[in-house]
Amino acid sequence: GWGRNNYGQLGDGTKTSRTQLVQTMVSDIVDITGGYNFVTYLDIEGNLYVSGGYAAQITIPKQINSNIYNMKIS
Repeated sequence: GWGRNNYGQLGDGTKTSRTQLVQTMVSDIVDITGGYNFVTYLDIEGNLYVSGGYAAQITIPKQINSNIYNMKIS
């Protein structure tokens, strides 16, 4: 992915915005969906991952303003 990465939503393990394509830390991605400050992606084995600012709210109840990089949620 590329673009703003202030919440880690690109999934590359950093919060550095990118102007060129960068590899995520998870390979074999077959589907991806982006939100305002987060991204979810599905790998070839059916594992679902989430990265970014709202990722904590999706995966950890009552967690606010936390950045998560590539958390496997299923």
